[in-house]
Amino acid sequence: LPTTVRFSDELQAHSRTGLLWTTFKSHPPLRGDQAAVSPTFLAEEAKKQKHMKNNTVKSVQMKWLLILGVALSPAYMPVLAPNASAATILGNPADALVANGSVSEVSAETITAGSQSFFLQRSYVSVFQLPDFGAVLNPFLSASASYTLLSAGGTSWVQVNLRGINGARVGPTVLPGDGGGGTDLGLNLNTGSAFGVKTTAGSEMLSFLNAQYNSGSGAGKFVFLSFQPSDVGDASYTFATANNATVAYRPIITYEISAIPEPDSSVLLGGILATGFLLRRRVRGQ
Repeated sequence: LPTTVRFSDELQAHSRTGLLWTTFKSHPPLRGDQAAVSPTFLAEEAKKQKHMKNNTVKSVQMKWLLILGVALSPAYMPVLAPNASAATILGNPADALVANGSVSEVSAETITAGSQSFFLQRSYVSVFQLPDFGAVLNPFLSASASYTLLSAGGTSWVQVNLRGINGARVGPTVLPGDGGGGTDLGLNLNTGSAFGVKTTAGSEMLSFLNAQYNSGSGAGKFVFLSFQPSDVGDASYTFATANNATVAYRPIITYEISAIPEPDSSVLLGGILATGFLLRRRVRGQ
């Protein structure tokens, strides 16, 4: 018989069925139907096992490297919000008047909201297009809307309140339903309001814009803000629209967003290559 070799995880050959198969045990006893294995055979089998292990480890590591490379590739990275402190959204020229369920005065220079003759309810609807920051949760850190009120007068109990119409839309067209309902944005004017710029001051505008952006599903879509009368009566509020000849009078949204630097693609590529080099050295050293 060949020289008997015993060591931890000793390889044994079993010939009961006439086919060679192997088992790994610690110092097993040899039975009558088992033969001791030569050192040469053991060395060859150990070498094969190590080669198979190295190939398996290398395959798994290369798969993870590929996944990492794809995930960090600029083509798969979300569009990150740029540093746009105190940026603005200009009013869209599609703003219009909604009076008793009908849309009119589209793209007029001025529009008068309020209540006339105690039955005609008039709402001025302005339109703004949301920026595209990509799939970002609550990108706006602050936001306010500003309008130029040209004149106001009439019965004192009729105010106009700025409200945001819920649900950003693909197109800028004002719909009859935009004249009522929505979210209170905290800008309420009365007939004693003087000529000048009127701006939202609370957090309502911020919450409304983040809700309409909706983690990116509203990116590039249009939002609609509506000055609606609070009651029936005889009061009028005339605003400059996005089509006004005086640019400084036009409605505008001012906002701030979080500054998230966009990663440089060369830095990402260098990191991937360095990771691959380290993995290769680790596999070769095993």
